[in-house]
Amino acid sequence: MNDFLKNTFNNQAELYNEVRPRYPSELFDVLEEAAKLSKDSRLLEIGAGTGQATKPFAEKGYNVTAVELGDEMANVARRELAGFGNVEVITNSFEDVELPLRSFDLVYCATAFHWIKPEVKFAKTHTLLKDGGYLAIIYTHYISDKEHDDFFKAAQAIFEKYDKYNSTAAGKSPVLPTDEVKEVKLDTELFEPMLFKAFPEVLRYSIDDYIKLISTFSFVIAMDANDRENFLMEIRELGNKEYGGIVTIPLSMSLTLGRKIGN
Repeated sequence: MNDFLKNTFNNQAELYNEVRPRYPSELFDVLEEAAKLSKDSRLLEIGAGTGQATKPFAEKGYNVTAVELGDEMANVARRELAGFGNVEVITNSFEDVELPLRSFDLVYCATAFHWIKPEVKFAKTHTLLKDGGYLAIIYTHYISDKEHDDFFKAAQAIFEKYDKYNSTAAGKSPVLPTDEVKEVKLDTELFEPMLFKAFPEVLRYSIDDYIKLISTFSFVIAMDANDRENFLMEIRELGNKEYGGIVTIPLSMSLTLGRKIGN
């Protein structure tokens, strides 16, 4: 199921680029300092998508190799990053791509690490990093902050009705309050945990823009066309009738950082 769902984003590359929440600049500043990056550092991004976590490092002048499985996603990333000669976008899976060993100072992955095969994600990253290099895992968590949960709670019956994949995607009931977002568990035989930090915020959407956002979620793209139409219609009706066409969505970006152990 994961292999099927992870390929769905490619069908909505332009919309994904338009509506997915951007990562806060503070996150990249914190990562830059914690990973001790210098102007000569080489970065590898896993699952670059349309370049939303690539561009901040490109703007800082770092050399970035960005690997993206979906050809349409990669094409959008190349367009968005066309002005940066310090970025290379490779269309391939992380599992299959051939890269020089022990060549990168930082390997990072934004909201895609769970799609990588478990036997590969830490082991291959370890081989690609220089001695003492860093692995950064970034996630977007749709959470509960108690103050902005009304729409989330009201929408649950609709999400459950149509989600045949039992997805934990955004829009489903948040499990953790803001202050309980946790770090990603690293393979501690390969990586020493170094830092965890969360970056909470609340986003405000018109119901039309929220419909665009959830239309980029993997389980929504994978729906039968008729189910998807009905699902989005019911979400739109809820937003318009009960919330005046405006919904607030609490989320938290998180950064987990580990340092390579051994060589």
